[in-house]
Amino acid sequence: MDMVVLQLARNEASPLREETLDGRKYLVAPAIMMTEGVWNSLYYPASELKKSVAAWNGRPVCVGHPSTIDGSKVSATSSPTTLSENGIGMLFNTSWDEEGKKLKTEAWIDLDKTAMNEKGKSVVSGIREGKMIDVSTGLFIDVVANEGVFNGAEYKGVATNHRPDHLAALPNAKGACSTADGAGIPRVNEQEEDMPGGIWKMLTKVVSRLVGNRDSSLDDRRRQLRSALEKKHPGGGYLYVEDMREESVIYMLEQSKGPNKLLKMSYSVNDEGVVSLGSETPEEVVLVTDYVPVTNEKKDEKGAETMDKAAMIAKLMENGWTADDKSTLETLSEKQLERMLPKTEEPKKEEPKKEEPKTPKTNAAEPDKEEPKKSVTAEEFLAAAPESVREVLQSGLAMHEDQKSKLVAGLKANTRCEYTEEELKGMNLQQLQRLAKLAQVEVSFAGNDITPAPEANASAQKAMPMPVWDYENDCIKGQEPKPKKA
Repeated sequence: MDMVVLQLARNEASPLREETLDGRKYLVAPAIMMTEGVWNSLYYPASELKKSVAAWNGRPVCVGHPSTIDGSKVSATSSPTTLSENGIGMLFNTSWDEEGKKLKTEAWIDLDKTAMNEKGKSVVSGIREGKMIDVSTGLFIDVVANEGVFNGAEYKGVATNHRPDHLAALPNAKGACSTADGAGIPRVNEQEEDMPGGIWKMLTKVVSRLVGNRDSSLDDRRRQLRSALEKKHPGGGYLYVEDMREESVIYMLEQSKGPNKLLKMSYSVNDEGVVSLGSETPEEVVLVTDYVPVTNEKKDEKGAETMDKAAMIAKLMENGWTADDKSTLETLSEKQLERMLPKTEEPKKEEPKKEEPKTPKTNAAEPDKEEPKKSVTAEEFLAAAPESVREVLQSGLAMHEDQKSKLVAGLKANTRCEYTEEELKGMNLQQLQRLAKLAQVEVSFAGNDITPAPEANASAQKAMPMPVWDYENDCIKGQEPKPKKA
């Protein structure tokens, strides 16, 4: 079942209010969605309108009618993306006015969401400022083939089993069920309903003469243009006027099969205010907005340059789309076109090299950097030595120093020795021994040997002979010389 679209219109004066729901602010505008009557050659009886009252509550309010790439109308809730891109609010408190035969509701428009959408902003500002804002109902119906006449209007079928889908806001369009027919958003009709028709018409004429009532004359011209255009496109689908200029009219022709078309025709108005269309073939056009920007570059949230609608269409036609597809592309929104553009690979950004975390310095020396060893004196070494070996070391050190001093004294006594005492003291024991051997200096180390303590009968013992060092054989005289290394 295809979706049926009925366009409505609003009146200027209406009470508005703001409400908060789930922490979000809403602008609440009363609306009359439809009255009993014949719309687009179908009769909408009061009995069927009353049945749909509860079903309208909670349905989305959209900017325009959601559609697919080829322009076919779809449900506003056909997908999360569709609802997110088109929805700006919801309908609540729907009721049926039995006396006026009108389907009433309240449009709750999400102010936070419309603030981020240019079309949504225009709807809200238009309602607040009292400008003409048109709306359109989108619903599914069953049609009973039954011709007849209602209030002088002929119909070719009866719309039954209404299944509401959404209410669409359509700026710059005229509704099938218009303000003059008792529909619109926002709208209250107490004064008009309570006033006899003749008096109301008379007051309208008086006001028109006093203030010119330009809006009223433009509305009449719009109605005439639409009527003339419908005759020019018999059975061509639903159409509405997008824009009126002094000598031309722009209108949208929505077709059940094939893409929608935005067309342009010339017209003229005679002295009596009667509109006549030109004789030329309607020209297909595209809407081009030409406001003067602060900067010629369009950028997205990340600061990257973006293309406008015309540029995106041109880009698509460079990538396989033909001139025959242009009219279809022009009916799509910028978001839909953007998703169709070929994706360009962004250059990969080199990730900065991660620096290795620096290890905090500790008292421990690094493996590759050895701390210089601190020189230790003989006294410090002895002080740190275990007590069990300290005495042995001290005795050996005393003997070593005594041998050095005697070798230095013996060498210095030799008249052939050219070394100073300081130079000799700077040599180690082995060096001094070699010099003494070369100089044939005999040094007696008597008293440096360690002998056992005398026993009780020491007087009876013989004294041991004093050992004499044999420098030639590197041993004590009288002992076997040590074998020399090869």
